[in-house]
Amino acid sequence: MNQKIKAILIDTFGWIASICIMFFFFTLWLYSYNGIESPLKEAWSLTISVLSALATLGAAIIAAKLFNDWREQEQYNQKSSQINKVIMNAEEFEKIINNMKLPLARYNGNIMKKGDFFNFLIESYSKIEDESSNIFNNLNHLSEIGNKGFSSEKLFTEFQEEYLKFRDKLEVVILSIETIEPLNKELYDLKYAMEDTKEIINSNLVRTLRAGLRKI
Repeated sequence: MNQKIKAILIDTFGWIASICIMFFFFTLWLYSYNGIESPLKEAWSLTISVLSALATLGAAIIAAKLFNDWREQEQYNQKSSQINKVIMNAEEFEKIINNMKLPLARYNGNIMKKGDFFNFLIESYSKIEDESSNIFNNLNHLSEIGNKGFSSEKLFTEFQEEYLKFRDKLEVVILSIETIEPLNKELYDLKYAMEDTKEIINSNLVRTLRAGLRKI
């Protein structure tokens, strides 16, 4: 049996028993003092009635406490699951960025053909859009269920700001691929945007969420 449930049961039965014992002896003394016939029987009968009422009250209290414990556990599980989803999405997003480094370097080094590089960028763009959408959706859901130790809205805004810069730089390269040659400025702008986005993911988004897991 869960230790917390056991403690609730012991506490509840404890105070019920204590009240009944005190009530029984007080009633027995009162009936004896006033010369009531069969004071022991009468005191016991009245105590049984009180015990029945207290047992009903105790059962209601136990049920309420158990429900509150269940609700708190469900809230914890929901928050924990949602935070882990965002962390997983962020890590997947970072993997996409890391996978872009080598093709970018190969194109800048005249090792990768422009057509292959373009196809790779289109594929990466699609993955980035999907994963960023997952991050935004899960951050929105996290703000709806509430959290402790951080602001989901703030994380959303900060990630969105850096992500849009990165996406815009990627779009510039894709749309201008015909005129963009190796070592062009646009490629370096894209590289720096990739690094900035990784930084916001690691130093802000993921770190903050992991710290939040320890506080919920």
